[in-house]
Amino acid sequence: RWVRVRKMGEEVVPNLEIVRPLTSDQPLSECWCDGKGATGLSVTQQGQKVFDHFCVCDLGTQMKKTQDDANAVRRLVGRGNMVDRLWERASVPRRFVDMRLENSPNTEYALRMVYSTGEPYQEAQEPDSWFLHGAVGVGKTCLAVGYAYEMVQAHLTPTRFVTLPAMMSEIRSCYDDGGPSEREVLRYYKEAELLIVDDMGAEHTSSSNWLSDRLYQILGDRHDQLRPTVMTSNLSISELGDIYGERITSRINEMCNNGNNVLHMQGRNLRE
Repeated sequence: RWVRVRKMGEEVVPNLEIVRPLTSDQPLSECWCDGKGATGLSVTQQGQKVFDHFCVCDLGTQMKKTQDDANAVRRLVGRGNMVDRLWERASVPRRFVDMRLENSPNTEYALRMVYSTGEPYQEAQEPDSWFLHGAVGVGKTCLAVGYAYEMVQAHLTPTRFVTLPAMMSEIRSCYDDGGPSEREVLRYYKEAELLIVDDMGAEHTSSSNWLSDRLYQILGDRHDQLRPTVMTSNLSISELGDIYGERITSRINEMCNNGNNVLHMQGRNLRE
């Protein structure tokens, strides 16, 4: 549209700086920018120049592509920063924090976890529950951490890592003065969007009923709320049943896609 104004009875030539396309998705079919390429310039708080409307000419087309590319880079950088922040908050031990599925020596198991639905995780697969068991040093923790990182990267899933002995020690510390309550600690682990519970069966306690009750509260709630949990152990699910009882292990099996997401990892000790 042409904007025409009258001054002292004389028609003034339109100011092309205020000319706009009808809508942002309905540009004029002819060049209207008078060599400017775009209009509606504004500056963001970060000092980036942003235009509202782009002309259909070569200059306008190039300016739009430049702005779109810059926006895409900023989105990628912003997402990368978010992934980094979420991963820092996961409390993964330094020995395992850089573990990735693509670098896993257990290629067969890594592919099984990534393609469990038959589709690449980036496109279709939401975080799922897994139980990884096998001998010492076969790479269970590395695989669990690698899987969790892929879920953080693909879905920005907040993740928490804890060994079961450390979890039980944290709950016991609630009986000391000045710390969080047991209810708060239990809730922390119940409500984690993705929880890695490492070394199940490695804890030593004379209060097996106490341990089983707290573990049941956490895993039972996660089972009921369909919250994904990745668990590792040197023991099989049936062997864990001798420690924790069937009401826990039956839920672990059901959480893990009725046993389809239970991996018995075999191989040499990678620590040797």
